[in-house]
Amino acid sequence: MLSKIVKVLFESNIDVDELVPGYEEPQKTAGELKLQETEKKNLQNSIKQLENERQEIKAAGHVRYNFVSFSISVLITLGLTLYLFVFYSSTVYSAFYGNVDSNLGGFIRASVFTEAAEKGTGATSIIILAPFIFIGLGFLIHHALKENRLLALRRRPRKYGLISLLILLTFLFDSLMAYKISESIHNDLYIKGFTDLAWSPGLILEDINFWLVLFSGFVVYIIWGLLLDKVMQDYENSHAEEAIKKISLEIEALQNDINKI
Repeated sequence: MLSKIVKVLFESNIDVDELVPGYEEPQKTAGELKLQETEKKNLQNSIKQLENERQEIKAAGHVRYNFVSFSISVLITLGLTLYLFVFYSSTVYSAFYGNVDSNLGGFIRASVFTEAAEKGTGATSIIILAPFIFIGLGFLIHHALKENRLLALRRRPRKYGLISLLILLTFLFDSLMAYKISESIHNDLYIKGFTDLAWSPGLILEDINFWLVLFSGFVVYIIWGLLLDKVMQDYENSHAEEAIKKISLEIEALQNDINKI
């Protein structure tokens, strides 16, 4: 009896009659049996369609896909990658080395590489390499989403812990830089006499510069990460071997669904 209890705790597919002696499955009504039969036929039809699609891909040796849509996605992703590179180079430099001008867009420095070069190779290396931190986080999110798609095909619970952690780390990093830049801009205004209010942490929620930096980086980063995942997914699915593997997993999952009915 104890072994059966342990089994039911760790296995979701155990039958009730394995745990309770003398238990009998309740008889299904004619309507329930008909509904199950209809569901089984629909699943079988889906399997046939997938098998036909698999045979077509094997015969053709390639996968048909929308080249125009894929090209546009690649173009937008590259554009956002360049944007994030420039944005994070400027914000990292402004946050680490200060000297933020209170003029509009003061944290976006057109001469960031020239200014960094004057401070030495260390500053130049930081502003060049810092954007790759966020690019790396984006690739990790892509791999986590890819793993979730495979888990979904196998009818297993998806994992969102790593994705949540990566997004949280990015948000915290962006928030810290936005806070530092917001403080620098406010102090610059205070020194120039444009405000009589000295800086305090409580001002952060009312400072438009904080939200501007945060949303210009973090929101665009999320959009870029989703687009990157789409481009990578479309690229992988354009290969015949990968498409056949995915279809085979879908057929296996549908067959398991039929066996459970």
